[in-house]
Order: sequence, then C-alpha cells, then structure tokens
Amino acid sequence: MAQGRTFEGGQRARELFDAGKSCNGIAKELGVAPSTISGWAKREGLSFARKQTAAAVHAHRIDRAAVRADIIDRMYLRSQKVLTRLEADKFTYRIPTDVGSVLVHDDDPPAVDEKNLAAAIGIYLDKASRLELVDGNAGEDHAKSMLAELGEMLGIK
Repeated sequence: MAQGRTFEGGQRARELFDAGKSCNGIAKELGVAPSTISGWAKREGLSFARKQTAAAVHAHRIDRAAVRADIIDRMYLRSQKVLTRLEADKFTYRIPTDVGSVLVHDDDPPAVDEKNLAAAIGIYLDKASRLELVDGNAGEDHAKSMLAELGEMLGIK
C-alpha cells in the first residue's frame, strides 16, 4: 500500500478487532498484509495485546501436543504389530517359477521382507522418539529429580 493512502477496510477491521481477532486473523479475513493491519491499528491508537491471544495460542499448543501424543502411541503400537509379524512362527509366501509359482512354508521370512519389516520398525521408533522430544523432557526431569533425592538421602551433593 502506498504511503499516504488510507486503509479502506477500517470499519470492518474495527469490527474484527473489537471481536478479539488477532492482527493476522484480521489481515487474512480482509485479504491484506498483516503490516497493513498493524499500520492501521497504530494510526487508530489500537494495540494487539499479546495477552488477548495468549490463551488461544496456549490452547492450540495443548491441542497439538495431544495430537502428537496420539501419533506417538499409534507409532509404538504399529511398531509392536510389525515386530509381531516379524517374529511369527511360520511364514507362507509364493516364489515365482517358469510355470507359475510355488507356495513355500518357512520358519523365517524372506530376507527382503525381514529387511523391510525391520526398517519399518526402525522408522516408527525413530519418529516416535523424535516427536517425544518436541514436548519436552518430562521423563528426564523426573529421573533427575529422583536421582537428586537419592543423592541427598545418601549425603551426596
């Protein structure tokens, strides 16, 4: 927007501001840049207090943490299921031949299947453990606290 021009969506922006919308929320709804809205708000003597959006941001973070926790649980469960398949007592598979295929019963999976199943398990566990790190180290803090208490009881500082 060229300098010196007025923002024509001021009335609607004010309605959205009064409704508690954020600068970015107003900009998105009006189809303008956030800088346009912040400039308008400054000229109007309005401020987008961080406290107004802090509760919404916090709730959004909690929601995302819950989604991550669900994904982590599902990845661990999927790892278990794949590992159970890998540890099956018997494997049945077909080997192609010149005249069709032969049904094979074996104690071990074909090497390529074992490799793929093991890779899947590794990927699930790796991704789950990385997601666990996103929300902090609550387990680590708990362990440190327990060790500190144990140290105090033993007279170790």
